[in-house]
Amino acid sequence: SSDRGRDLRKKLKTRSVHMIMERFLAIMFMLRLAHGYHRPECSANTRSCHERWFTQPVDHVSWRVAETFQQRYFICKCDQEPEHSKKTHTIFFYFGNEDSVELYVNNTGLMWESATEFDAIMIFLEHRYYGKSILFPPGRQGCMEYLTTDQALFDAALFLSTLKVSPKDVLPKKWRKKPIGPIIGFGGSYGGMIASWFRMRFPHLVDGVIAGSAPILSFEGLDPAYDNGGYLKVVTRDASPTCAKNFLRVQKVVYSLSQTEEGREFVKQALDLCEGFAREDIFDLISWMQDPWSFMAMGEYPYSSSYLTHGKCNLPPKPLTFACQYLEIQSKSVDLFALLNATRQAIGVFYNCSQEVECFFNGNSNEMQSPPSMGSTPSSLSRFRRKKRKQTTTRADETCVGDWGYQWCTEMFQPFSNNGIDDMFWPPHVWNAQGSIKECKETWGVSPRSHWAVVRFGNRDLSSASNILFSNGLLDPWYVGGVLANVSSSVTAILLNSGAHHLDFMFSDILDPPEVIQAREIERNFIRDLVKQHKM
Repeated sequence: SSDRGRDLRKKLKTRSVHMIMERFLAIMFMLRLAHGYHRPECSANTRSCHERWFTQPVDHVSWRVAETFQQRYFICKCDQEPEHSKKTHTIFFYFGNEDSVELYVNNTGLMWESATEFDAIMIFLEHRYYGKSILFPPGRQGCMEYLTTDQALFDAALFLSTLKVSPKDVLPKKWRKKPIGPIIGFGGSYGGMIASWFRMRFPHLVDGVIAGSAPILSFEGLDPAYDNGGYLKVVTRDASPTCAKNFLRVQKVVYSLSQTEEGREFVKQALDLCEGFAREDIFDLISWMQDPWSFMAMGEYPYSSSYLTHGKCNLPPKPLTFACQYLEIQSKSVDLFALLNATRQAIGVFYNCSQEVECFFNGNSNEMQSPPSMGSTPSSLSRFRRKKRKQTTTRADETCVGDWGYQWCTEMFQPFSNNGIDDMFWPPHVWNAQGSIKECKETWGVSPRSHWAVVRFGNRDLSSASNILFSNGLLDPWYVGGVLANVSSSVTAILLNSGAHHLDFMFSDILDPPEVIQAREIERNFIRDLVKQHKM
């Protein structure tokens, strides 16, 4: 009867949280109406777009591989012409990330809200291997070898050169009347890295780019060296001191309890795990407890958003701050069960954002997953690699579908570390490149080139670059690998004290901090200058 009572209280609490979230979202909607807040005249999502396909070579750099694939893109435009219609079409071009391109179509408000002023056609190009832009069916040996930044850059280069020379091969008929004018690139996160590298390499194809939260300086081999512990220090700084202290304590407690069968059962009950776990699985469990904090820090937006869950469910406003409320426990003598259960509630802000999860970690398909993507640390990537090796009957490198774990194991070899002193994560992890290389070889059959990004795209010296505007937010842990200061008059940086992961790229919201509103105007001024330069 006590178990039934506890289950009933849990369900009632879940329903209560769900109702609070629904009421909050309704109030925010009414506030936006009251303030005259509006989005573009058309529906700012894929419903206002044409889904189209562009034929790309599988391999841009080989003379022998003749295979092609169909790369998906969305082309969007609010059909209302501005009062003084332009003689040419300005193109807003989004460089796709490590996911289906719909996510970026539906969330890149900066493009949608700026398009009418410039009579811009918006094009969102999906990254090869992701979404529907698949090169090969599963099971083809060696199929992942064409998932590289170079191939992605060449995809964009061929697409944009075709757009310039033969618009009929890219644009719908109704938008072919005007010639192509300036092309402005956009990209956030990994897409921002691609955008900035593209401008450096193909300046004749894009007039300039805005790169949001693009950590192009987060690799080994930089001089001065990248602070590989900085990422998790920022996650910890975003949390309150009490929250960070208690979470650090919990990880040590869970490890200690895991050494006995009785202790593991205690942990299972306190964390609401679906099943028991073996002692050798303890670090997988601790890694699972750690994973949500990075994603919640990246998603520390002032309003509810589904962007960091890839559209699957909404996180509350300032999700990391919200999660920390559960761990604001001051007393050292607090009951251990209560402390662990508070931790479950905190990480449940992410894992149970659907409000449909009844148990966690092992055995619940409703639990929000944190897939390998930018934001995954080596410990979580290691856990995913072990899981992938156990669950697949074919080799992991024969899945033939885009995976950040593979990209991290080849070119995007970004180092991480933590010490449990300057951050809230335990046990301490000293960056071990050789250990990670070994795991990559076992999982994907590849060995990372640890300094490749620096060799390929250069060191910290960006003096030869031009027409790039970088933006970073200090709440976003990726800012530690970003360009944080002006390099020249045409390579400039915006730094937002209250900005999360490329917040300035999102749709305007009544809860936006004033500095974010100002940043978007700086970005539009950047676009205006590029349009003027193009006419000269």
